[in-house]
Amino acid sequence: LLLIFGVKIKANSTLIISMLIVFIVALSIAILQGLDINCGCYSALSERKVGWSKVAENVGLVVLGLIAFFNEARRFAFEKNL
Repeated sequence: LLLIFGVKIKANSTLIISMLIVFIVALSIAILQGLDINCGCYSALSERKVGWSKVAENVGLVVLGLIAFFNEARRFAFEKNL
């Protein structure tokens, strides 16, 4: 939420990118070991299995985090007004 509201954008995007990279690495290791993991995404009723599409989804989120980190447009950020 802090990233959405523009509070400490660089610090929060760094934290989010770091957590996503750790998750991508752990997910990739699980897939390569052949573990059959239920995603658990969105609801308990979902029977979607973890796969490379989930890795690609998280890589896309890392790209968005990098855009937030390097983007200098801070029109609505609270940092600018403090």
